[in-house]
Amino acid sequence: MTRSVAVLLASLAATGCVAVPAEHRVEYDPWESANRGLYRFNDALDRVTTKPIAKGYKKIVPGPVRQGVTNFGHNLMTPSSALNNFLQGKPGAGVDELFRFLINSTAGIGGIFDVAANNGLEPKTEDFGQTAAVWGVPDGPFVMLPLRGPRTLRDAIFMPLDFQPLPWICSGAM
Repeated sequence: MTRSVAVLLASLAATGCVAVPAEHRVEYDPWESANRGLYRFNDALDRVTTKPIAKGYKKIVPGPVRQGVTNFGHNLMTPSSALNNFLQGKPGAGVDELFRFLINSTAGIGGIFDVAANNGLEPKTEDFGQTAAVWGVPDGPFVMLPLRGPRTLRDAIFMPLDFQPLPWICSGAM
């Protein structure tokens, strides 16, 4: 009982730390009505098409094959990630990503197997939105994208620069 009261009091005390004075609040969703509409569209599309397809895919295709498809998609994005690591001033991570691509494209049979990670070379994934942030581009408002979901305006603007040939597979959605 005493422990529960202590946890409750600590929780209540911590909530006081998160209050932001009204004069410092910023509206993060100036496009709320459009974003809500796009959310409803994405949700409906997901329920009617994407989710049934993903469930069927999961039911028919064995787990190791699905993992291979996801690995293949991630491998295709690795050169872009390497470039972004270099642009962010992280040459070591960029070189690691290039090695991951070389190892997985050869020993991993085109990236189907993540041989690099299995040998301790973990991914250091970066994208152009993150690079823009490092270079000082502000987030901008929240925006809901059709088929792609929520992003900051900065990430939405820079998204086309990212090499994503298989966006749903690469994101691990399936």
